[in-house]
Amino acid sequence: MRNGKYVIAYLVHELGDYYSKELELGTLQRAEEENIDLVFFPGKFIDRVLSNEMKYDYQYNTLYSLVIEDNVDAVIIAADCIGNYSTKEKISKFVKRYSEIPCVLVASREPGKSCICYDNLKGIEDGINYLIDEKGCKKFAMLGGPESNSDCVERREVLTRILRSRGIGFEDRNFVYGHLSRHNTPEAARLLDQNPDVEAIFCVNDECAVSVYQVMEERGLVPGKDIYVLGYDNSRLAGQMRPTLSSIWADPMELSRQAFDMAINLIRGRKTPSRSLDTMLVKRDSFGEVNEQLDLTEWDTDHVKALYNKVFYRLQGARGVEYKAFQRVMRDCINIISADSYQPELHTQLKDDFAAGLNTGITVYADMELLLELMDEVYELVSMGEERRRDRSEVRQGYSDVFKLLVAYQEESMRKIVETNQSIDFSLKMVAQDMMQFEHGFDQSYSIPLKSLPYMGINNAYLYMLEKPVVHLDGEEFETPKTLYLKAVLKNKEVMNIMGPRQKISIYDLYCNDYIGDERYSMTMLPLYSTDELYGFILCDVNKQVLDNGEILVNQLSAAYRMLYILGRAQDIMDQLELSNEALKRHNIILDTLSKSDPMTEVFNRRGFDEAAEECMKEGKKAGKNVLIMYADMDNLKVINDRYGHDDGDFALKQISTMLQEVINNDKGIIGRIGGDEFACMVWSELDPEEYRTLIRSKFDEFNDSSDKPYNVTASIGIYRIEPDSTKSLEEVLELADEDLYNEKKNKSRRTIKD
Repeated sequence: MRNGKYVIAYLVHELGDYYSKELELGTLQRAEEENIDLVFFPGKFIDRVLSNEMKYDYQYNTLYSLVIEDNVDAVIIAADCIGNYSTKEKISKFVKRYSEIPCVLVASREPGKSCICYDNLKGIEDGINYLIDEKGCKKFAMLGGPESNSDCVERREVLTRILRSRGIGFEDRNFVYGHLSRHNTPEAARLLDQNPDVEAIFCVNDECAVSVYQVMEERGLVPGKDIYVLGYDNSRLAGQMRPTLSSIWADPMELSRQAFDMAINLIRGRKTPSRSLDTMLVKRDSFGEVNEQLDLTEWDTDHVKALYNKVFYRLQGARGVEYKAFQRVMRDCINIISADSYQPELHTQLKDDFAAGLNTGITVYADMELLLELMDEVYELVSMGEERRRDRSEVRQGYSDVFKLLVAYQEESMRKIVETNQSIDFSLKMVAQDMMQFEHGFDQSYSIPLKSLPYMGINNAYLYMLEKPVVHLDGEEFETPKTLYLKAVLKNKEVMNIMGPRQKISIYDLYCNDYIGDERYSMTMLPLYSTDELYGFILCDVNKQVLDNGEILVNQLSAAYRMLYILGRAQDIMDQLELSNEALKRHNIILDTLSKSDPMTEVFNRRGFDEAAEECMKEGKKAGKNVLIMYADMDNLKVINDRYGHDDGDFALKQISTMLQEVINNDKGIIGRIGGDEFACMVWSELDPEEYRTLIRSKFDEFNDSSDKPYNVTASIGIYRIEPDSTKSLEEVLELADEDLYNEKKNKSRRTIKD
């Protein structure tokens, strides 16, 4: 605790996929209720093989390095999700990084850690027993998840144990490993190939079931008719699939809420044993026709709760205004069913309570298919019975009125969704439009991109930049910086620039400092990068719009700050040039020799080389000698500059000049630096080009073998031999040497960093 505030860090595997978003939303609720600061760190899985379009997404994993002992009070980790593509050993190693911080694992298990996971037994047992008892299934198969995920392992074990207890075998061919995503088509196809007579398939989560549906459709099979399918999670996807997917209800929001409570207990020094969260079977069309009788003849609190949990499963456990509204509506229905005759005041009461229930926003959390089924069943119960047939028209009218209320409310909800989406589109457009309204790379310009963030509902943001961009390669461990530089702040929609020594912020003060203040916050940390260059991070408010569009925001901000960095470097160069020009004018030292030489390497510059080379060619032609013209291009100057600094880059350039001179001067040749990392040489020699290239390479190898530098100094060499009778100009032979250089670059390994 610092300044009377707790800060809890939450490490997740993504910013805005369904599962991570549900985890985040659940924690956001509890953080607000408990008045505790919360920061999300959305990585991109560890050890994931990224597609070409996503090849630099690994930069998100640098966020995990910003959580250390003493800068947060507790950490919640969705460890198995983060390690979905890794091994159990690496997941354990990842969790161990936070061993000095009070830690809660979500849907993960590690010895000695407080963990909260789903009770996989209850829901799976209900689903499998239903398929056996009601559908007569005896041949089961499972599309599973990675072995590194403890929930996936347990779900397979539970399935196997249930089947064996019922006398049904489950062999290796009945199971195929997959991923926790919908990209499992090959695995689903293999599962069906290995089990051509399968009657029911259990998918480790709803996303995997998408692949099973796709393969079944390709083979002319229908879920719920040819093969029963059971998913897990009961995500919104389950209700949207066609046919709708039966699934095990497991609430990630509640999982996350309880994880947050456990983290608070750890902070306060309380014993915090691991917990399990109940699961429940939700039957839909992928189980075929499901016949369940609805009994509403009398009030039964447990039965009403069960109906509520079934239809509004995303609110299970929440006994707030939504549940009370549902109770009132169900009591009205029971009163109508129990009445001996038609009583209009009861129907009026039902419509009023139904409208009040809609106004709580309860349908946002509803499975609409199950809600409509419940309404139909209630209608049948209300209208049945010989003694009330004369009231059927009034009953139908009452049902019609209630149904119209639902339709009108849904239409209004859809209108609001459309307006929200239009507002989001406008916000993203304005963010993109205003993000780069700067002309210079001064520190004062760093606040400009922050001005557009309120369009996305971000009222507070803190821009932490590295002292200079870092080249961070995939697979490398990112070293936690000791300090970051707070360049700009957005506070309550107002931007300010931070100047001078006040920019320097310790890693321990990232989430609690004078600029953040004492107000409670929920934020997310996001990386700012371009390809393999990492510029810094932004800590900003988190809301649904940020969860949905945060990666777009990262791309926009990263592009803006990359441009600012380039402009800043260009401005530095311009300032240096201006100072140099003034010095030259002031001292009047423009001498011919200096105009022809490169001051850093002390060889010819382009002008000096061209003049000397023309003379060398003429003399060679007169003497009847072969002349070699060479291009040398230093390998990976940018990598050395970025990783080891420009002093080392200059050292490498000087060393290349020295080594070329040692070779060339033996034959009385000339050398010039004709570009930033380019050199040209000319020499009389009877050696063929390849022999001379070998001579130069040997000189480089000799230096690198004895050098204590952590990198190799190398250059690609292009050579062209000028015969005495050649009529080609200097420009033409340089182009031919450049072509040879290009061919060597294509075939040459450019490994710079020593092992």
